[in-house]
Amino acid sequence: MIPEFRQLVLAAVLIPFAAPLPAAELRLTQGTNISADINAADGRVLTDLLGSIWLIPARGGDARRLVDANWQARAPRWSPDGTSALFASNRAGGSSLWRIALADDVPERITPAIQVEQDGAWHPTGEQIVFAAARHDSGLDIWQRDLTTGVASRLTDHAGDESSPAWSADGRHLIYRLYEGNRWYLMLKRWGQLPQILHESARPIYAPAWRPDNTLISFLAQNEVGLLDLMILIPADPPLARVYASGEDFFASPVAWRDRSRFIYAADGVIKWRHFEDRKSRTLPFSAAVGKSERWTQWRRHERPLPNTKPLSGSMVIRASRLFDGESDQYRHSVDIVIENGRIAAIEEQRDRGDVLVIDIPDSTALPGLIDSYGALPANLTPALGSRILAFGVTTLVSPDLSPEQARTTWHAAAQPGPRLLTVAAVNDASSGDARAFVRAVQIPDSSGFQIARSRSISMWRQEGLPLLAANWNSGLLAGADMLLGTATFPTSPSGRHYDDVLKLADGRQMLLVSGAAGRTTPGLGHLQQTPQGRSLQLENLSGQGIAGEPGWLAGSATVIVGSRPSGLPAGFATQAELLALLAVGMSPRDVLVAATSGAADALGAGGEIGRLQAGSRADLVLVTGDPLRRLADVGEVIAVVRDGRFYSAARLLQDATPQDVE
Repeated sequence: MIPEFRQLVLAAVLIPFAAPLPAAELRLTQGTNISADINAADGRVLTDLLGSIWLIPARGGDARRLVDANWQARAPRWSPDGTSALFASNRAGGSSLWRIALADDVPERITPAIQVEQDGAWHPTGEQIVFAAARHDSGLDIWQRDLTTGVASRLTDHAGDESSPAWSADGRHLIYRLYEGNRWYLMLKRWGQLPQILHESARPIYAPAWRPDNTLISFLAQNEVGLLDLMILIPADPPLARVYASGEDFFASPVAWRDRSRFIYAADGVIKWRHFEDRKSRTLPFSAAVGKSERWTQWRRHERPLPNTKPLSGSMVIRASRLFDGESDQYRHSVDIVIENGRIAAIEEQRDRGDVLVIDIPDSTALPGLIDSYGALPANLTPALGSRILAFGVTTLVSPDLSPEQARTTWHAAAQPGPRLLTVAAVNDASSGDARAFVRAVQIPDSSGFQIARSRSISMWRQEGLPLLAANWNSGLLAGADMLLGTATFPTSPSGRHYDDVLKLADGRQMLLVSGAAGRTTPGLGHLQQTPQGRSLQLENLSGQGIAGEPGWLAGSATVIVGSRPSGLPAGFATQAELLALLAVGMSPRDVLVAATSGAADALGAGGEIGRLQAGSRADLVLVTGDPLRRLADVGEVIAVVRDGRFYSAARLLQDATPQDVE
């Protein structure tokens, strides 16, 4: 996935309509961030829409589904002989490349499982494919695979990420995109020669494609206002690039040439075509029957009791210079947080407290304990791991990696501090358990692919007031989900617009998105690594590792809560990284803090107990230096943590944790 348009791995809570309506056929005539490829022989078009691959007649009309949404398919490309199609699938984790023969509509995997392989394109002979793959620490490289032998060979080896490869029509010249050192390059590798820079830019470029006569290359480039222009480049000496078309909401997918004069592309929610000399485009109309339109049945969010801990008897006062209560726009200043028996009894002006223990931390900011709504945990939950996660300010963590028994018994004793743990149920798990935060709809294999467990199981869990979490936008539609996980499939165009597919299917429902935004290139991770908590992990320099990029979504389009599991970063550190990632996509520091406190608590049905500093709530709070409403990175400067009324200094927590305890 290209870095700038890698959208958040998000979960969305859909606030559904009060009652189901009669089902009716739903047909779509637009898509968001779709791509298109044309068969040069007969003009038929392939496109991706809602995770399915569709075949459109040459003159437009009713589209036929070739691959259903269970495949999470995208970027279809015709084979040179027009008998099959190559596409990418995110169905079973990672990204793999598949081929489907139009004669039998049966997909066949052509790359290994559980690898990151994307941007597939054909060699003109049809005997090889070229693609981008992440197999080394340098990130994405360009590889070629022989379809007969299955042998793969690496074609490029830059320090940055190479993507979007395309062969010239004679199969002698390879064009691809390189992102390195915060700059973007259009690279040309001629047969038997070293790579050559054709175009360089400080702004993103995308999707190069050869004209069939090899005389020019089309690509997309971000302009000064953040939109995409369609560019053409003549690979002369020196190369000459100019803007061919602008003013359209171009999607970041390659132009598909039928011949040297005619081509198609995706923009403004539709597929367009034009002659090269004609500056006016025409729309290729299509209509895709995506199934029945069903509004979600009512899901009533219930407050769910948190697991009980042994009551902490006695009183204590935390004295802070500033207090963020979890939802206000401003601080309260010079306050005492009065804690009695593990709960907040009052928040008052500072005064003499007599014999009550007062912990006074000058120039500190008190925040509600951070809540990670979808975190990752290793199998070995040691006491030291709990101390480390708590030292990052995380007082509640929800994870599908937990059993109900682990959630009940781990890190509940004062001698084994750690975050409060909540677990997640599988939708087809009929057993009842406590401490459940929500239910996951898992994909299960059957004879036709992967299906989503639905109906009776979903009804059972909904009666308990638990929302349903699906893997992503497309599978969520299949399951009628209340929650969705997968920002990469929640489409927003480069200009921030939603089209027919999103508008009809969302149908006005408000969305609550679980972030999953962080990656190894998130701005500010270097500073986070230098905090005492970050240094305790002894992580290697994260700069340049991995292929994660910043999300390209419109932060103001939905409410967000924090979930760190997709990042692959260590627990605790990953939660703090999510805050930095949300700041990078345009959220204000205040809104980011809400996403990790009161917003997350409300989504989990625990807003009355955690996520806010208010009388009656559990005494979960974090004390940090600095001013996080002005400088969000200060949230990582944790001095101390209070969990269920027990005070822990960050220094002591880190002393109890050692690097080898974190796997």
